[in-house]
Amino acid sequence: MYSKKVALYILISSVLFIGCTKKPDTVAVQAQDPASHNENNPALAAAQNALTALEREELKSISTNPNTEAEDVILATRYYSSSSDYILEDIRAFIKKNNNQALLENLNIKKIAFIKKVYADAINEDLMGVDIIKLHASREIRQLIEKRDLIAENNEGEMCDWVRNVLIPGQDYDVKANQIKYTTRDNGRIRVEAKNFGEKFTIDFSVQCDADRCKITDIYDPESYKNELKSIVQQGTC
Repeated sequence: MYSKKVALYILISSVLFIGCTKKPDTVAVQAQDPASHNENNPALAAAQNALTALEREELKSISTNPNTEAEDVILATRYYSSSSDYILEDIRAFIKKNNNQALLENLNIKKIAFIKKVYADAINEDLMGVDIIKLHASREIRQLIEKRDLIAENNEGEMCDWVRNVLIPGQDYDVKANQIKYTTRDNGRIRVEAKNFGEKFTIDFSVQCDADRCKITDIYDPESYKNELKSIVQQGTC
C-alpha cells in the first residue's frame, strides 16, 4: 500500500514538472517578427512595395513631355501602367534620372534666354558706349574689367592693343537678333554663331545662374577672355 502511494506521488510530480518546462508557443514568437507578419499580410507588403501617388504623376509627366526621349516615353508608359511587373528601385532610378534631365534642360533654357538678352543689349543703339560684358558679368570679371580700364586711363592718348569688340568681332556690325544661333554645348557652355558682314564668328559663354539671375563667368573665342583680362592686369600697360 505504501509503495503504491509513493509511485503515484512520483507520477504526479513528473507531470507537473513537464508542464512547467514547456517551450513558449512558436506562433506567438512568429507574431512578433515583422517579416513573417508581412508574409501573413499581403496587403501590407504590397503597400510597402508600391509607387507613391507622386511617383505615378512623375511617370505620367515624363511620358507626356515632348522633350523626353522616345525610349524613355515607352519605359515611363510601361512603368505607369504595370509597375508591379518591374523592380521598384529601377523605376525610382528612372524617375530620378529624368527629373535631373528636366532640371538640366530648364537650366539650359534659362542660360540661352540670358545670352539672347546680352546680344539684344549689344545691338541696341540706345546702349552704345555701355560695356555690355561688364553689365552682365560675374563680380570677378567686372573687377578685372575695371582694373583693365584703369590701365587705359593711366595711359591716356595711347591706343591699347587689346581694345576690341568681343561680342561681335569687327569695328562695326550688321548682325540682326533673329540671325544669331544659340546652342548648348556638352560642357554646359552656350555657343553663339552668327555672321557679321558675311564673316562667320563663333563664341562660347560660360554662364552661372542662381534662382534670380545669370551672369557671364567667362567667354571663349576660342581662348579664355578672363585669362586675357588677367594677363593685361598683370602687365599693367598698354
